[in-house]
Amino acid sequence: MVETSIVNEMTTAQARARLNWSLIDFNKYLKMNGFKRPELAQQIGVSKKYVDDLLTDKTRGAGAIEKYQQLMNVTGYKGDNIYIGK
Repeated sequence: MVETSIVNEMTTAQARARLNWSLIDFNKYLKMNGFKRPELAQQIGVSKKYVDDLLTDKTRGAGAIEKYQQLMNVTGYKGDNIYIGK
């Protein structure tokens, strides 16, 4: 069971906003450092569409966690993996 104090620390809207900021930060990082989605897709072995879905929070599951982490590793990004806990 989850402690009530933990649940009440953050609203759903606040949690969603935190995820969105993390995703925005990663997308900014990619843009500032010149990473291209087709090249990233090739490096982690997926389609460009799948990378697009990862970077717009349109995919779920263990595969998304793994591939997003691979994107972070390939690019050297040190922020949060937004898919952990989904």
